[in-house]
Amino acid sequence: MDDDSRSPRPPSEADDDRPSKRDTRAGSQSDPHTTIDLLVIDPDALVTDDARRTIRDLTTRALTHHGAHGEIRVKLVRDPDMIRAHERSHNDPSTTDVITYDLRDSDTDPLDTDLIVCVDEAKRRSDELGHPIEHELTLYCVHGALHCLGYNDLDPESHTRMHAREDELLSEIGLGPIYAKRANGAPS
Repeated sequence: MDDDSRSPRPPSEADDDRPSKRDTRAGSQSDPHTTIDLLVIDPDALVTDDARRTIRDLTTRALTHHGAHGEIRVKLVRDPDMIRAHERSHNDPSTTDVITYDLRDSDTDPLDTDLIVCVDEAKRRSDELGHPIEHELTLYCVHGALHCLGYNDLDPESHTRMHAREDELLSEIGLGPIYAKRANGAPS
């Protein structure tokens, strides 16, 4: 996973890369204090409608198990868009799996999160590890949200804690320990 911590505020010139809070497509009008309202934005149709629904449903279930609530917007992109966003937000001209933008004023507010998620990276990893791309993309979404919920992976101890929590949540919804499989490089 990306070893960078969350980006508290996205740079203004990267606004075209990240999901738009004002995007009104297919989002529910649920109460952000009790539920997860997750919108998967896929302007280039990189995955199927069924895959987008699966990613939304699995991520919502996993984060609900964690007790999270609020809004998350996920924009699916390819490597070139991810490289551009990663360079703008972290000064790193390489691709990565997920970039997190925490838009809350306070850590006690409900989630207000934008994620940029790389489908090309997910495809490479899911092919390598032998699981569906939707599972890898769900891992990236959970990882990004956990950055806003007090987790980071910047040192060995916090890295272990964060990825163990990811696998715990993914196991609770029936996917199993996806990060552990990824870290070990073992096919399913």
